[in-house]
Amino acid sequence: MLFSTHAIVVLLSLLVYVSVTRIGHQRRAPSAALAWVLLLVAFPYVGLPVFLMFGTRKLLRPGQRAPRRFDPARNPLCGIPQTERAPIDIWAGELLASMGMPPPAVGGKVSFQAQGEEALQAVIDLIDQTRQQLRVATFLLGQDDQAERIVEALCRASARGVEVRLLLDAMGCLRVTAHQYEQLLAAGVWVRRYMPLLHNPVHGRANLRNHRKLLVADEQTVWAGGRNLAGEYFMGVGDEPAWLDLSFSIEGPLVAQAIEMFERDWRVGKRLPARYRRRAARYRGTALARVVEPMAQVADMPEQLIAQVLARTSS
Repeated sequence: MLFSTHAIVVLLSLLVYVSVTRIGHQRRAPSAALAWVLLLVAFPYVGLPVFLMFGTRKLLRPGQRAPRRFDPARNPLCGIPQTERAPIDIWAGELLASMGMPPPAVGGKVSFQAQGEEALQAVIDLIDQTRQQLRVATFLLGQDDQAERIVEALCRASARGVEVRLLLDAMGCLRVTAHQYEQLLAAGVWVRRYMPLLHNPVHGRANLRNHRKLLVADEQTVWAGGRNLAGEYFMGVGDEPAWLDLSFSIEGPLVAQAIEMFERDWRVGKRLPARYRRRAARYRGTALARVVEPMAQVADMPEQLIAQVLARTSS
């Protein structure tokens, strides 16, 4: 009787694993899949709770589809003279399509900030120039002079009537001080924490963190990249120099994509209201770009994408 009960638990555990993996369109590495199966078979009473807590890699979001085949004839650069086109535009479209993403969009402007001081000034200027709406997402919010300058800029924006929304990762912002929260809330800034550590497991996993670094101003300009809103990413802290990183500012079609990405995170998977699904303004530019975000059906997508780009540039 004990053996039959154990067998039933094992079968139920494997059924849950297969169902969650199939419904979520998750492609695991063979070694990871084998490890989960062995754990569920050998120790189902431990393995099943662990899988339910940490097994789902990403939230499955509306509009994510299976990978599609890239059609060069529909390349958005077809209307641009060959002399103005990058030689790898078709390759980039094929790479994105293989991961189930739309092709790059053309028509915007992109500028990069390699130096931390330049990036910090770009953030402050963008906040100060915002007139209607500002969306901000970051994994870390520092407790240093540079972070305080950003917090003060957000408060100034809210004070002059700008709708400011700040999305912080619940784990990344554990060290955010009560003073910072009080300062932001007193100024009228809307603050949310992404995926609190204690939450309904149906809505996501404890290891699902939001590492986005993103500002969207007036649905016109996006600032993003690898820099969190903390001193070590801009000008350094104490005797420690700033980390080497890269930021960029964008105008054009990608702004609408960034807005949709932020709104999905703000509502954690809920369908977007119609007012947030507006087209971005038209821009006269030739920059080819695409907002890339992790997807549930592609395991380790950021790592795969970076590996492909590095392999291409080194060949």
